Amino acid sequence: MRTNILLALAGLGLGGVASADWQDDFSLLLQRHVKGRGVDYRGWRADRADASRLREVVGAIGMEAPAGTRNQRLAWYLNAYNALVLHQVLDAPQADGGGVVAVREDLFKVRENIVAGESLSLDKLERTVIGPTFRDPRIHFALHRASIGGPPPRNRAFVAATLNADLNAITRDFLSGDPQGIRVSADGLTVEVSALFAWFREDFDRGDLRSYINRYRAEPLPAAARIRFLAYDWERDDSRP
Repeated sequence: MRTNILLALAGLGLGGVASADWQDDFSLLLQRHVKGRGVDYRGWRADRADASRLREVVGAIGMEAPAGTRNQRLAWYLNAYNALVLHQVLDAPQADGGGVVAVREDLFKVRENIVAGESLSLDKLERTVIGPTFRDPRIHFALHRASIGGPPPRNRAFVAATLNADLNAITRDFLSGDPQGIRVSADGLTVEVSALFAWFREDFDRGDLRSYINRYRAEPLPAAARIRFLAYDWERDDSRP
């Protein structure tokens, strides 16, 4: 099946970006269109050259298999997932106008993408490929979800050389100073944490969320605090404050 998909893609002439270059091209696109804490989807969509360039990146992702060291392969998958999310948002009829992502179920769980010759939804890519292969909970904060509820998007692609430091920084920032990541009540008796911890609970110290969160906070969570989950904010991140 995988071979047939690759041959079909080659026959269609997809992957206009040389496979060794697509991550560099993707990084340049992020630098152009990630603005502050959000993405300028409307401007990116209106820029025909850059919209076409992203389609070429997606074509290369479909045809190329990740290789190299563990960090090279993980960076490849993180960049691939994030490029696919951005492409789908730009390609959707709702790409203009902001507001709640009404197509989120379709975006992440229904629509399939070709990744290294395999047809996968974004949800399956995260849950059955990236998660089980690399077993690193920090990936859930590195994957772009095109919404305010997750960490802000990066303005550059991941690279192997700085991957560990970048994943630590993303996780630390989300669990220390981002109200979408964690909120501690004034009396210290209640802690509200991102819904990502509920969605992937067993990935975080087998459900011991307090221990996991405290690794990345200068001030540990109060031992007596009750942990609750925040409602995930699906407002699109072009309107992120």
